[in-house]
Formats: sequence, structure tokens, C-alpha cells
Amino acid sequence: MATLPDDAGGCVAELASTIGRATCSLPGEVPAPRSAAVGRELVGIVVARLAVNGGIRVVYPFVTVIAAGLGMSVESLALLVASRALAGLAGPAVARLVSPDRRRSLMLASQLLVITGCVVIVASSGAPASIRVALAGVGFIATGLARPLFDLPMQTWVSAHVPPAARGRALGLTELGWALSLALTVPVAGLLIERTDWRSPFLLVVAMAGAGALALLLTVPPEGDPDRTSPDELVGSMMHPQRLRTRRIPAGLAVGVGAALAVAAAESLLMVHGTWLTRDLGMTVSQVGLSTLFIVTAELVGDGLVITVADRIGLARTLFSALLASAAVYGGLWLVGDHVGLVLAATGVLFVAFEVTIVVLIALASMTTDDRAGLLGMLMAAVACGNAVGAAAGPLLFARGGIALSGVVSAGAAATAIVVLWHARVVRSRIGREPVRQGSTTASTPGRTAAAPATWPMAAAHGATSIGVGRPAVPAST
Repeated sequence: MATLPDDAGGCVAELASTIGRATCSLPGEVPAPRSAAVGRELVGIVVARLAVNGGIRVVYPFVTVIAAGLGMSVESLALLVASRALAGLAGPAVARLVSPDRRRSLMLASQLLVITGCVVIVASSGAPASIRVALAGVGFIATGLARPLFDLPMQTWVSAHVPPAARGRALGLTELGWALSLALTVPVAGLLIERTDWRSPFLLVVAMAGAGALALLLTVPPEGDPDRTSPDELVGSMMHPQRLRTRRIPAGLAVGVGAALAVAAAESLLMVHGTWLTRDLGMTVSQVGLSTLFIVTAELVGDGLVITVADRIGLARTLFSALLASAAVYGGLWLVGDHVGLVLAATGVLFVAFEVTIVVLIALASMTTDDRAGLLGMLMAAVACGNAVGAAAGPLLFARGGIALSGVVSAGAAATAIVVLWHARVVRSRIGREPVRQGSTTASTPGRTAAAPATWPMAAAHGATSIGVGRPAVPAST
């Protein structure tokens, strides 16, 4: 079983310290209780996110087994997975529901949807053949709806309670819920399937969702608590917001198209990953489950790169490097043959690059301040379209040309994403006055000082530039 990285506790502690520094406005004020509370809540949110993501990710390595259990072909199951992905189109509608007094309630509702969806999928196997597919589809769609219902409130929670100086790191920590969901579900599910049957992964996710709901209830207080003043309220008056824009097309369109293409490329490979390993490399179901720990490690490396490196070299360089690496490895998948070592190495590079791509795009989407939830909802809808196309196309491409054809098509999608984002030349611009530097005195309250960050979240040290020369854009998640 994978565990949190050795420095994860230190990251939470450092994040709490940064929150404290950014929100301490009077000399001698001690922000520790507040910053500790935010760190505690962040841990609870990550625990809850494990179930939401686990309900989605546990299917991919066991597509063949689950399809057989439901009495349908792999291609039919792929269409159900595609319909689940399309549930992400509800993102813009969910964005309208997100408000400060509903964040926790929406995240709790997502846990209930995960439980409902998994129970319906399990129960569908006993239904008559005439309604079995439809019933299973309802379950898949329910688990798909749970994701925007959780991610959008989570992302706006981060924006409300974490100051800009710590927001990039906070987003990186929330992404641990994506990588660790794979580590906690798939290896265990592989062993359970060999000892029981195909239903066990979904029952495992039900238990995780129950634990996630409990974690939210215990750690995240109801919104509107008078003791919970957001960092934006404390330091926002001293920092004029920054916005994401493009020079040629709207920011949402540029980021959405790029994200959809990148996601479609990865999803088409994910849909056939388990089949590839069992058919071409002769792995057993449990071995496929355990091999996902390698993917988990790759995703954690990707999160770590965003947290530690992206700010230093620039988001655009980080994004384009990741997309270029993806395109190159996708295009070379036909070369790995049946060598397990080469397959794992290629898979590792792809998942590191994909994780970096998505997290950077999310960070850039969070830089818009006119309607952050709205843009993130649109982004989630674009990602849903990419997921749906990739899920439907993956098995068809693999059946016709094996991993070689799948890789070439994915490489084309990644290359197109590069062209779109480069042509859009996404830029970040500061509107109005510059942010107050650390230690400067504000005009809003005479005699009071505030430690405002010297740079914006996820900004490179050398300043904001166009996406073509210095940084990029965002699902899953401000």
C-alpha cells in the first residue's frame, strides 16, 4: 500500500505556517490556532476526496473483469464509462450552486452520490438483461456527478481559506487525493477480485465514502462560522486580483480545449491499460492492481514537481515540457514491445507529465477572479468531454491497431493541445496596482501592516509572460 510522501506532514505544517504569516496583521498576533484549523480541514478534505476519485479510478485496470461480471462487452462498458465522464458537463450548473454556506454540504452530498452509484452498479448485476445496462449506467453516472459536486466546492474552499502565498501548495496537496485514491483502491481491489468477485471494488469504495463523510463532519465546520474569516478578506484589500486572459481567444476556451485534448489522450490509454498488461504482457489481475503503485508514484512525483519546481521555471515552461514529453512517449509506445521494464518506464513518464499538465492548468484557471467557480465549472465540462471521447475511443483503437495505434492517436491529441495553447498565448496580467510586498504598510488601516506575498500564486520568479515564453493554464480543481 502506498503512503503519504515522507514530507507530506511537513508540507501541511509549512502550509499552516504560511497561512499564519499571511493572515497575521497586527504585530505580535499569533495566528497558529487559525492556521492549524485550516491545515486540519485540508486533511479532512483530502480524505473525503479519496472516495470520490476512487469510485472513478478503480474501474480502469479491471475493465475486462467488470464487463464480464455485468454480462456485457468491453466496448459496451466503455460507453458507460464515457457516460460517466459526460456527467462532468454538469460542472457549470454545479458552479451556480457553490456559495460560502454550501461548500461543506455539497462535498457531503458527493459522498452520498458515490455510495448510491456504487450500490446501484453492484445491484445491477442481478437485474434482468433488458434493464441491466441502463441500471449500471445510472450507477456510473452517479459516481461521475460526485466529482464536480466535490471538486468545485473544494477548489473554492481553498481560494477562500488559503492565502495566495500558500494556494499553489494547497492545490498540490489536494491533488494527493487523486494519486492516493489509486493506491488505496486498485491494489486492494485486485486482491479482492481474485478472492471474491468483480463487485468487491465498488463495495470498497462505499466504505471509503463513508469514512470520507465522517472526515468532513469531524474536520470541516459549517460555513459562516464568525471565527472563520477568509485570507482573501484579511489581505485582499491590499492586493488587487490578477486575471487570466489570452491574446487571441477567450481564456476559458483556450484552457478548456487544451485540457480536453490532454485528457482524451490519457483516457484512451487508461481504458486499455489493464487489457494491455494482461493480454500482451501476461499479467494476472492482482499483478495489474499492484502495478498501479508505480502509477501512484509517478503522480505523486508530478504533484511534487508542480509544488516545488513550477513556480521557479514558470508555468508555461512547465506545461509545454509536460505536453512535449507526453507526445513523445505516446508516439513511442509501439517500441516498448513486451518488455515489462520499458512499459513501466513509459507509463511512469506519461503519468508524471499528465499530472503536471492538469495541475498547472487548474492553477491557471484559478487565476481568474471574475467568476472563478464558473471558469472551473467550464473547465470541468471540457475535461468531461475529453474523458468521454477517450473512454469511447480507447478500446476501439486498441482492438484495431493495438497499443501502437492508441499511442499514435494520443500523441496527435497531445501535439494538438500544444498548438492550441501556443497559438492562444495565454497570459497573466495584473489589473490595477501591484500587490503589497512583505512588510509594507497598507493605507486601509493606519498603523497596521500585513505580510502579503511578493508574488502571485504559482507565479514564476521572473514575472508573468505569455504562455509561449513563460507560462500556461487549467480538472480537477480552486
